[in-house]
Amino acid sequence: LPDRISIGGDSSGGNLALATALNLILAKDSHSCRMDSGTMCSSLCSLVLFYPVTKVWADGSFSWKNYAEGYGLDAQLMEAFNAAYIGTGDARQPLVSPGVADDELLKQLPPTLIVNAERDILLSQGKELAARLSGLGVAVSHTVLPHTVHLFITVPGQSAAFGESVRLAADFLTLE
Repeated sequence: LPDRISIGGDSSGGNLALATALNLILAKDSHSCRMDSGTMCSSLCSLVLFYPVTKVWADGSFSWKNYAEGYGLDAQLMEAFNAAYIGTGDARQPLVSPGVADDELLKQLPPTLIVNAERDILLSQGKELAARLSGLGVAVSHTVLPHTVHLFITVPGQSAAFGESVRLAADFLTLE
């Protein structure tokens, strides 16, 4: 059913899910979304984001400073990922860094689940996005899993966090 489509991802996959959702909104707003054009025209039912990248630069936030080394995703590695991702592009473009999208665009996002790791360089980005979406009237569910580090959803070793994340996502998707 086209009205039951949800997308999501973890880390950079969360970034891509957000960018996809924003791009769909922009396509509809520009009327470039037509069934006969081959452009995907469905509205998304929801977004499921695990520790998403929302800003593709060293943001200087609390979590960037406090979890920059020794917590799985180090600042030096994240900066290398960011540089590889943007190349010569503009890191502050909303489809690259969804956290800088304007309010008019963000408030059109579907209900969103954001699950963050407590000891993660991206924690502040997730918290900031959740607060911003909530303030704009977007239905958002935000959870920070205690004692966790980046990649708990995809890399073995944090089984309790993985299980809780699957439960949170299943409950969220069932509500939608």
